[in-house]
Amino acid sequence: MRIILTICFLVVFLSPGYSYSKAQQNIFDVYILGLKLGRLNYAVELKDNLYIQFVMGVKNAMPADLNVFEYYISTVKRLLPKASWCGAGIGKDQKILNEWCIKLGGHVRTGLEDNIRIDKDNLAPSNASLVKIAKDICEQYNRPVASWKKAREILELG
Repeated sequence: MRIILTICFLVVFLSPGYSYSKAQQNIFDVYILGLKLGRLNYAVELKDNLYIQFVMGVKNAMPADLNVFEYYISTVKRLLPKASWCGAGIGKDQKILNEWCIKLGGHVRTGLEDNIRIDKDNLAPSNASLVKIAKDICEQYNRPVASWKKAREILELG
C-alpha cells in the first residue's frame, strides 16, 4: 500500500492544472475525537471523503502516546471506515508519529511548520531534510511514497 507523505497542509496535492478539495478534521484530544467524529458519522456527504489528522505533542493537547494513538485509529476505523488518516507530531514528536503512522497503515505529515529540528542538537536545513527522514522510515516498513498522481487517487480527489 502506497503512503501519502504530506508536507504541512497537504501541499503534495498542489499540482499544475489541478484543484484539490478534501474535508480535513484535526483531532487534538479524545474529546474532539468523540464529539467531531460522532457528529460527522451522520454527515453522509463527508463520511467517505474525510481526511483525519491526529495532532500530538502540542502544549495543552495530547502527548505522543502509542496507546492513545491506537485508540484514535480504532475509533476512526469504527466510525468512518473509509476515511484517510495521518498523524502530525509537533516538535520532537514528529519522527515517532511518522513511524507510528507508517507502521499502522496511515499517512504522514512532516515539515518545518511542525518541527524545526533533525534531532535534539541540529536544526533542519530545509523541508527536504525532514521529508528524507520520513521517506527513510517508509522504506524500513516497505511503504513506498505515493506520487502526487497516486496521492490524488488514494484521496479520491479526481
